[in-house]
Amino acid sequence: MKCRIPISRLLCWLALCLFPAEALALVQDPVGTLGARVEGALGSFRAAAGWETTEVNVQLGSGESAQLRVPLLARRQSMELSMGELADAEDRVTWMEPKVTWPAPWGSLPYSLQGRSLSPLENSSPSISGLHWAWLGMSLLLVAALRRRPYRALLLGSALAGSLFLLPSAAPAQAPQVTLFEGDAPSGRWLEVRGAQDRLSIEGVQPGWLRRLPSNAEGRLELERGSGSTWAACFEGARIYYMCETSRHPQPGIQGPGRRAMRRTWLRRPGEGWSAHGAWPVSQGFPEAIAGDPGPPGWLVAGLPQGVGVLLGELEPEAGGSAWVRLVGFELAP
Repeated sequence: MKCRIPISRLLCWLALCLFPAEALALVQDPVGTLGARVEGALGSFRAAAGWETTEVNVQLGSGESAQLRVPLLARRQSMELSMGELADAEDRVTWMEPKVTWPAPWGSLPYSLQGRSLSPLENSSPSISGLHWAWLGMSLLLVAALRRRPYRALLLGSALAGSLFLLPSAAPAQAPQVTLFEGDAPSGRWLEVRGAQDRLSIEGVQPGWLRRLPSNAEGRLELERGSGSTWAACFEGARIYYMCETSRHPQPGIQGPGRRAMRRTWLRRPGEGWSAHGAWPVSQGFPEAIAGDPGPPGWLVAGLPQGVGVLLGELEPEAGGSAWVRLVGFELAP
């Protein structure tokens, strides 16, 4: 008896052998940091650690100086790269550390944190300025005045409509950011995942990981002196996610959700389905189950391990977008 195995199945097995789970770590690009001292008359400079460029805007006058931490994006194989000649203004930039500080390898995180699904993002869309509305209103009045002469009205309307493209376009509205706190209860480790379309502003220059979709999108990092510790990852046409370990996460427990209230919560006990529990105010016990809730968003439950307790929640919104919590291993006392 002959055993026939489809070619497609053989290819899948071969792919699993050649590309183990650890290869998924290559999807995340490490973001390192390096302390710098800048002196003299200098508007800006660029720095790189083997890959995308970081543009640093300092705007220093003659005799002025500043100290700052510069984020650097590199490929995984560049993580051992030492300081070297990283800047294009070497005579006025002094690196204060011998090597770039990189994050821990992605594979060192608990496995449950490595395979979580990413949040969907809204696209930024251009807004219509008042000038465009005024031009449109004037065009309608002029065309209406020629309603008894349809050919002239058609010619004038076409000309006015085409002239709209000559007006200065309005700046696109900034797409809202999405923040997701990813927790692993057994290890006590948390990730803060921020996402945005085209441009992602990130508070705090610290080692982390950056993912852009598509992965071949070209862009840069930006850092501006005077903006505190906020920098930005800019990749036009791409979804951008930045991940770093955090200690400022919510601390949900039986006595309350921790630092921020939750407007919606869902709980899945081991071996059971999802139950909705509504709002969870700060310093209050876990709310009772409620009926009639459609359940958590599909993207929030994708990729979660089975057989363990999971808490999902939507935090009360802050300026700049929505925030969510996803905690694996959460248990309530009976």
